[in-house]
Amino acid sequence: MSQESPQRGKPGPVLRVLLPMLQWFWPRVGTPLHVRLYRLLGGRVVGGGSLLLTTVGRRSGKPRTVIVGYVRDGDDLIVGDTNSAKPAIPPWALNLRAHPEAEVQLGRERFQASAEFLEREDRAGQWDRLLAADPGYDWAQRMAGREISVIRLRKVEGSSV
Repeated sequence: MSQESPQRGKPGPVLRVLLPMLQWFWPRVGTPLHVRLYRLLGGRVVGGGSLLLTTVGRRSGKPRTVIVGYVRDGDDLIVGDTNSAKPAIPPWALNLRAHPEAEVQLGRERFQASAEFLEREDRAGQWDRLLAADPGYDWAQRMAGREISVIRLRKVEGSSV
């Protein structure tokens, strides 16, 4: 039996209980642990299809690191701001809107990147690529009740950290 109503994208009874707990737990415990493991192991065990993204806090000015899934588009990396299926836009995406420069760690490689929020046809094409890599993006968008932003991360030439 499905835990989701296909008509409305609303969670079933089990998800109504579990989703708020996961949405509370993941940013407070899961993300910091995942980031530490990724750095320690160079993304080898916990990093399949994910990267570390460090943005500058738009209010604090402090570095903020999250782990996000990605797909490649040539030399560029494409990410979606799912925020664990929450309606709110994740802080890291708001940070990128305010300061479109970021640091990316992909495996053991670290470099500076510029961020571009994709619109219309560009977004649609890359959204399809994200869905092909992980159909969960569609579920997250329906649960969030908002359009997930699709962001292109382009390596700044000659940059390495």
